[in-house]
Amino acid sequence: MNRLIYVAMSLLFTYSLVLNSVAPLLNYFRSYFELSVASSSLIPVFLLSGTVLSNIFVGFIFNKLGLRRTLLVGLFLLVTGTSSAAFSNSIALLILGMILIGFSNGFGFTGATMLLLTEGTKSSNFGLFHGAYGLGGIAAPLLIELFNQLGTGFKGLYLTYTFLAVSLTLMVGKATANALPIEETSVNNAERKEKLKLTGESRKVFITYLIMLIFYSSAEIGTITWAGTYSKPGVVPTTLGYTVFWFLFTVTRFALPIIEKTFRNIVLLNGTLLIIFLLLFAKTGNITLFFTTGAFFGPLFPYIQSRAIRKISEELRPVFNGLTYSLTSLGGNLTVFLMGTLIEKFGILSYMLPTSLILTLVLSHFLAIK
Repeated sequence: MNRLIYVAMSLLFTYSLVLNSVAPLLNYFRSYFELSVASSSLIPVFLLSGTVLSNIFVGFIFNKLGLRRTLLVGLFLLVTGTSSAAFSNSIALLILGMILIGFSNGFGFTGATMLLLTEGTKSSNFGLFHGAYGLGGIAAPLLIELFNQLGTGFKGLYLTYTFLAVSLTLMVGKATANALPIEETSVNNAERKEKLKLTGESRKVFITYLIMLIFYSSAEIGTITWAGTYSKPGVVPTTLGYTVFWFLFTVTRFALPIIEKTFRNIVLLNGTLLIIFLLLFAKTGNITLFFTTGAFFGPLFPYIQSRAIRKISEELRPVFNGLTYSLTSLGGNLTVFLMGTLIEKFGILSYMLPTSLILTLVLSHFLAIK
């Protein structure tokens, strides 16, 4: 396997680690800054807002900016954002850190995905790549628990993330110094505009797969963000519940090639199972039902994305990836906010939202395969 795939996986792992720390940290933020549940919902909203804006921006300027600069700018923003969170003594500074972290995501996710595509569009590559995202999800709640026991709390955690991001910056700088798999384009504006046109079948593929990824991510982000708040006290602690979720999520992503060969229609199967388990979780608040959904959420994003990329022209891939990560973040942003406003008074209704999104995803899938 080319070392650039390992670099891409390291990038996704680090961004995942930082991103997936926010949901289990919400209770700590509420306690430290004395926030209500509704007020604390603004923290992931600002994080995702930065992600939305940066992904749109990066998607359209990637070919001009170049791969190496895209990755390094993202890491600089990540270092700045995590250090702001590490030294935050006010909610304003924490939110600034969240915005910067969110803005770094557009550069990081799009850049890492384009780095992956230098090795082709095989499902196995996408499974490994997105499996690294799951590994970050597994590690995040474990690190939160560790730093909580050490007494340094979220500040020590984000300071550690800052050092990790600095180390990754050095690694990326060295790995891409003499290997720029995606060069800055030299075509003129007229040629570029012509290649970026969406017509006929390409428009249908582009839009349908984009919508499917938006529905998926909105449901996933909303489910994960509020599971810790919504779940009822039981034998399984919240942090352990998140760890098991990400373990199942990651295993199924790494096993994507096997799952593809075993089951004919992954979207229909996993979508149906997700609807059942989300409805049961909404009714009972049992965290074991939540973490079981990790096995069904896991393979869906890389499965859908790999199929979309194969059908989309090379020139449109940066735009598709940029819009994917921006609009999925926007969808997640809206879902998190709506669920946050409902969860205190209408808890069961809040989880009807991700359930409905998964149902719509399944229906969109039938349109895509016609």
